[in-house]
Amino acid sequence: MKIKSILSLSLCMAMMMSVSVRAESRMLGDVDGDGEITITDATFIQRYTVGIKTPVAVTSSVADIDGDHVVTVMDASHLQRRLVNVSDSYPISKPVVEPSPTDRYVTVEGVTFDLKKVPSEIMLTDKSITLMLIPKSEIDPHDITTVVNNGHYINQIDYTDSRFKESYLIEKENGILHGYDCEVTDSEDNPLAYVYAHYRSGLYFPFQTTIQCIGEAHGSFPIELYYKGELIRRVNVNVDVDRAPDDIEKILSVVRSESVLDFVHDRQRKDESLRRIHKGSLYI
Repeated sequence: MKIKSILSLSLCMAMMMSVSVRAESRMLGDVDGDGEITITDATFIQRYTVGIKTPVAVTSSVADIDGDHVVTVMDASHLQRRLVNVSDSYPISKPVVEPSPTDRYVTVEGVTFDLKKVPSEIMLTDKSITLMLIPKSEIDPHDITTVVNNGHYINQIDYTDSRFKESYLIEKENGILHGYDCEVTDSEDNPLAYVYAHYRSGLYFPFQTTIQCIGEAHGSFPIELYYKGELIRRVNVNVDVDRAPDDIEKILSVVRSESVLDFVHDRQRKDESLRRIHKGSLYI
């Protein structure tokens, strides 16, 4: 019995060590995960930016070379410059920590996060889903960055943008300090989902990211949560929604506001409209 216990403990420790090795093995620029920076990595980024499928998933954590939270053709150019020994200031090949997608607790930059309500895989059907990030100690909310679909989305409202100062002040009364709303589309510009990534003070779960289905859509996209530039969790959002055309138009008329101020002033009315359409909201 004692021998079995020792063997079980040894096996668990070996598994934990192997997970740690895999987590530390990625490098900035190693898009295909083969442990090297090659022209293939640059090619995968280029293919991704023009909507061509790649054999591996292109993710911001290893493909966003210049750190602007958007994977673009410029990131591929930085890799190409590196490959021909042209000087570049970006830290290509630096270690990138990829936390295990099954861990409930992840420690980043000395802060532990409870990821019970942030699964690595979700299926979006006819109801909205809210991810809730829980830091175990007090942090500056501006140190949390949410990257939706590798930065490829239609930006609807950004509460940190000075151009929206008036709407920011109005929303601050309701507790929103910063964040943004965006619409995610597929490679053919068909709407997939609408994402609300906000920090709202005064709530038990202040860091919330809500993903809302828009209409008939089938596809997937990633959402990545970072703390001080280090990855906390990558969530793969699978969308499988079937809706009647009339319902789609109703939802789009709500989430696509032509005026920022109209969006803010009418938030309560629109939320009520969404509740009627969605028949409730699913919280993980």
